[in-house]
Amino acid sequence: MTTEQTMLVKNSWKKLRNVRAETIGDLFYTKLFFDHPGLRRVFPLQMDQQNKKLVDMLSYIVLNIDDFQAVKKKSRHWLYPMGNMAQSLNIIQWSVQR
Repeated sequence: MTTEQTMLVKNSWKKLRNVRAETIGDLFYTKLFFDHPGLRRVFPLQMDQQNKKLVDMLSYIVLNIDDFQAVKKKSRHWLYPMGNMAQSLNIIQWSVQR
């Protein structure tokens, strides 16, 4: 990423810091499950904790955006339970691009 892109990500995330994790998660997962309904089954019925995990993960990524290796290492831990890591990474990449 360029320095400008990094700053855009950081500034965008700052704008969301007062938005509840439930709201961010609900928007993200609603779109994810609409586009990929088969993924719904790998998530819990109650999404409160999952929403918090999503926001925690995104916060970590933004805070460490300049240290790709740290993000990559941590992302393995987050995505391992989802099974197909390549598919999971593609979904996250798609979401970030939106």
